[in-house]
Amino acid sequence: MKNFFATLRILCCVFTLVLCCSAAKAKICTVCITNSFGEQSLLTLNEYKPGCWTVTGTHDYSIFGGSIWPVTGTYSCITKKLHYVATNPNPDYCVLWANIVTFDYDVAELNLTGNFSNDCGYGKAFTATAVMGHCMPAANIVLKKGEYGSTGAHKMNRSELKLPKGENLEEYLKDKPVIISVTPNPAKQFAEISFSLETAAKIQVRIYDQQGNITHTLAETTLAEGKHSYKWNLKSVKGYDVPRGFYWVRIVTDKGIFSKQILVDR
Repeated sequence: MKNFFATLRILCCVFTLVLCCSAAKAKICTVCITNSFGEQSLLTLNEYKPGCWTVTGTHDYSIFGGSIWPVTGTYSCITKKLHYVATNPNPDYCVLWANIVTFDYDVAELNLTGNFSNDCGYGKAFTATAVMGHCMPAANIVLKKGEYGSTGAHKMNRSELKLPKGENLEEYLKDKPVIISVTPNPAKQFAEISFSLETAAKIQVRIYDQQGNITHTLAETTLAEGKHSYKWNLKSVKGYDVPRGFYWVRIVTDKGIFSKQILVDR
């Protein structure tokens, strides 16, 4: 067994998988990938044979006012190729969003180079960084100056972005009125979700699993400006205890969509 994990450590240095895999448990790893567009993929890797891993998880388009898409794919420690497909949970048929986006990466340590393509006929190369475990809140991601918008080299494509009419991405990202905090995180018995509103707003607060399914709705109401909090008892909408794993709190206001990750660790 020790020799096997020594071999795995050599083969999988590209993701440093041994940092997040426990030798005493099933070989399961969580990896957060943030690409140069500011998008995050939270992936769970499960080894099904030596050097080969299945990939599941989510890709988060909330930084562009979108939603969380479920992901499936594969990763090979031998070829150093990571491939996964994100599927739109609300098919749009290229009106504003693609239905399917495919990501292909060449992996070298924690730095990745790759490209994406979608079923609307659009694709682009980019770079990315992998981090073991947690993703940061989307609101904390800082894009490279000039990467998007009217002054950047990248031309917006309506199948890729969904922005308020007449605004470029730089203008859109300036107005992020919702900063979410979750305590405790990891959560064992409950999670208190707190956030502040700069102005009164209609708001929806929901919990999603990694496949993008609604786990629980905490609020659908109009709130005054100021600080607000809700307590989630780690139960589903049907009253059952949710299984251990990663979840997303997603807050929707008339200013945009904001999300933060929660780890349930019973």
